[in-house]
Formats: sequence, C-alpha cells, structure tokens
Amino acid sequence: MAKVVVDSSVWIDYFRRDKSPSAPLLAKLVRSSQAWITVIIQVELLSGTRNEAEYRMLEDRLTSIPILPETSDFWNRVARARFRLARHGIQAAVTDVSIAVMTSLNGGSLWTLDRQFGPMAKVLPLRLYPFK
Repeated sequence: MAKVVVDSSVWIDYFRRDKSPSAPLLAKLVRSSQAWITVIIQVELLSGTRNEAEYRMLEDRLTSIPILPETSDFWNRVARARFRLARHGIQAAVTDVSIAVMTSLNGGSLWTLDRQFGPMAKVLPLRLYPFK
C-alpha cells in the first residue's frame, strides 16, 4: 500500500475549513492507512494549536496517523539535500527539506498545498501527490 505523507498545510486546511476540498481524499487515505506524517509535521500541527484543550484533542487525533521512521543518517541526508537545492538556486527551510527527504527515503509521495515543494521535486527524488 502506497504511503502518502500528508503535509501540515493539508491538515490545517482540513481543520480550519468547514468544507475543505481536501476532506474526502484525506478521509479516504486515513481509512485505508495510507496517510502518514513525519515528526516535524506533528510538531508543526501541535505547536499551532490555540490552547491546551485543542492541543490534547489534536494530539489524540494524530495517534491514529503513523509516523515515518527516522534513519540514523537522516539529518546528514537533509543537510546534503539542502546543499543540493542551494546549488540549484533553491533556498528551502530545513523543516521542508526534512519532510521531502523523509518522504523519499520511505518510498512515499508528499501531499502538500505549499508551492515551495514543486521546485524541490525537480532537484530531489520527491514525488508529489495527488498525481497529475
């Protein structure tokens, strides 16, 4: 079963909008155990909550979403990828590069609403989802 790493931008859209266009596909991915996150995505989501009750509620909801495992050389791979991107004129945040690297290391595809991943996918072995 294909892993789809669901970026924080998709989750935020889902939680903030009553009729998010992402909702049906996200629900399908969660039900089929294809939706995954990284530790960084979890941190981004939890740290953006407004209060303790919202934090606990979201923390509880995220327990059903598996987290991609980190390899021992992961952060070196992130540094290498960020170096490669910079050589191509792409200045990317460490958090975004870590999500891209983690996704590709685990053979997944990244579902994001953030445009900065498009240029990254031209340099790194990153597959974006949904496929066009």
